[in-house]
Amino acid sequence: MPRIRSIKPDFFKSLTIGNLSETARLTFIGLWCYADDNGVAVDDARLIRSEVWPLDEAPEILQRIRDDLCEIEKAGLIVRYSYGGKPLLAMNSWYEHQKVSHPKEPRFPRPEDTPQDEQPPPDLRSREPRGDSGNPPEGSGEAPEDSGGSRSRARGRAFPAPSSMLPAPGVGGAGGGDDNPSPQEPPKPTFDDFWSVYPRRVGKTEARKAWGKALKRGADPEHIVEAARIYRDDPRRAQSDIKYTAHASTWLNQERYADEPEPPPQSNVVPFASRQQQSDDLFDRAMARAREREAQMGIGDAQ
Repeated sequence: MPRIRSIKPDFFKSLTIGNLSETARLTFIGLWCYADDNGVAVDDARLIRSEVWPLDEAPEILQRIRDDLCEIEKAGLIVRYSYGGKPLLAMNSWYEHQKVSHPKEPRFPRPEDTPQDEQPPPDLRSREPRGDSGNPPEGSGEAPEDSGGSRSRARGRAFPAPSSMLPAPGVGGAGGGDDNPSPQEPPKPTFDDFWSVYPRRVGKTEARKAWGKALKRGADPEHIVEAARIYRDDPRRAQSDIKYTAHASTWLNQERYADEPEPPPQSNVVPFASRQQQSDDLFDRAMARAREREAQMGIGDAQ
């Protein structure tokens, strides 16, 4: 169902928005209300029409919506991907522009939280012809049209084409005779993996935003999770009050995962034998000084 969203005055002064056609601008605004509370929606022109253009009876309305989506995607304002075989789109910079109070549980993950094997390579996405009827070819599943290239961008991160989507060995395509395909890489850690190891689990919503920003800056999620584990196990942090442990959002925004590991603290405890020797030495020196004073006092009496 449609949701109430906010729009900032800077929207109308944005050069990126100004380069869009008028219908693409309206479609883009409508996507904010159409998307779930995490900025993700089903990428289907028919559903978008029912929510954004319900009173428009133009026969070419579906094709116009598809053209708008391609235009918005090329402007870098949305990311189109799939999850569980369902075409999806995600609004870029969603958490920077929309403050959702009491967000509902998302139906679909954002692209940065999606395993790479769920990301379809653009050259394998089905294409939609530009027909007068505006209807997609039968069985196309309303697949999104891509702007070209060998990678799909998701909030600044590039997703390589997974091996599970490539032609099987020996069945057409380049390298069709290769009988030894390279093994598929394991999926990258997600925000939930980071959250499970971080030592102070408060402010999850803000932490999730900071996680997305860190990935957008090019941070490696595996490195972030490993750095969080090191921070959790640091004896200096463990021995301090929990209030001195940084919130996850602060830790991520300050790029603390890039800090150099500090050397382990040196123990100030002196072994018992050394302490006993030090005590004996002090006692001996004190007794020697006492004997010297007594000798001096005895000499003075004799004189």
